[in-house]
Amino acid sequence: MARCLVYSSKAAPGLSSSDVRTLVAAAKTRNEAIGIAGCLLQLPGHFVQVLEGRHAEVEAVFGRVFRDVRHHSIAVAMDQRVSGRLFATRGMDLMTQSELTEIDLARLSDAIARSRGPDPDLPAEGWRLLEPLAGIKPGLIHEVLRTRPLQPRAQLTVDRLVGKARQLALRDGPQSLTVENVAEASCVSYQTAYRYFATPADLLRAVVRQEQARQHHQFRVRLCGAELVSDEAVARFVAGLFVRVCGIDGGASKSIRMYMLRHHHDIPFDGLWALAADIVAAMRRAGRDTSDPALEEKLGAALAGIAAAVKMTALRDTARLQTPEYEAMIGGMILGALRGLKPV
Repeated sequence: MARCLVYSSKAAPGLSSSDVRTLVAAAKTRNEAIGIAGCLLQLPGHFVQVLEGRHAEVEAVFGRVFRDVRHHSIAVAMDQRVSGRLFATRGMDLMTQSELTEIDLARLSDAIARSRGPDPDLPAEGWRLLEPLAGIKPGLIHEVLRTRPLQPRAQLTVDRLVGKARQLALRDGPQSLTVENVAEASCVSYQTAYRYFATPADLLRAVVRQEQARQHHQFRVRLCGAELVSDEAVARFVAGLFVRVCGIDGGASKSIRMYMLRHHHDIPFDGLWALAADIVAAMRRAGRDTSDPALEEKLGAALAGIAAAVKMTALRDTARLQTPEYEAMIGGMILGALRGLKPV
């Protein structure tokens, strides 16, 4: 499988268009020689780049990117394995908003939709382009749709349907939700809504996945600034945040949370694997030894175990999730994964 890495950054002061074109021309030649594909999207004062290729080659290229003084405030939006390359026919093309084709939009949408979304500090014109492509929601939601939206307008329709489903479920209770009333509230036809959601259960699963995607996003944002200099630091970081990653919308009443958790919540294993890869990348940036080829797998298994434990506890005794003892248990599971021990 290929590795796909998406990041955003801010351009250094004084960087000209000519400088960027020279940079991309050199990168294109170098990247094509080692099998790296992707694109660089230039927005006012910002960049969004997609890198695709073999794991080691992407790691080497991103290492150079990270050290390059011509940009700063690098935020990794996605770093995970993908079954096929989205930009296999491209080397490393430079694109601006006016140069994007529908094919490019679809490719960027598919890449960024599997991520937590772009840098929240992008200027308004950048958001107008990227928000319909990505936001923080689509990646996990796509797995529960009847049809995957490929165009930005279609993704906006899905976002609107899921948002209205959440509002109606919180207001009237999830049992009263229908595809018809969500379509009406979203100002779209029933046929359009049915293209993506056949039943109310599909809508409610998407609502849960949207919350999971939001929490994954928050986890990754916090991870960007974390100093994971020791196993204990990794355990503290995960234990301090992960209960929320596995939970249900905090804006809902207890009865609605329990209903959604019991009937429409599942564990997004692909998303947890991506979080494990993010943790390993953060450890690497902190100078940790991450040479163990099974490290991501160990952490992914630990995160999956934690997610199952959190769901089980939430169904039986939600208050226990907030106790120091529970946080210590989660920390122990992470330490066990890092040190090759059985989870505690």
